[in-house]
Amino acid sequence: MAGIVYLFLLSYLYFMIATMRTRRKGILLMLSLASALNLFAQEPDTASLGYQVGYHIGSWLPFSIIALLAVLIILKSSRQGRDS
Repeated sequence: MAGIVYLFLLSYLYFMIATMRTRRKGILLMLSLASALNLFAQEPDTASLGYQVGYHIGSWLPFSIIALLAVLIILKSSRQGRDS
């Protein structure tokens, strides 16, 4: 899985650098990618509190985004029904 993410990041980086107009933006992008790749190389400390909190938030995040989108769609459809 990490290999796929790494390949995606490299292709995205190449596309972003190819479309950038200034050299400074490209350098900043390269530095940010290098720091992101450093994060992938580290082993997670699953016993730490920060990891557990992040895991808990990450487990609820997809559900909350889907629920928020559903509420927004319902509100928009009810407003359109009222206006017409």
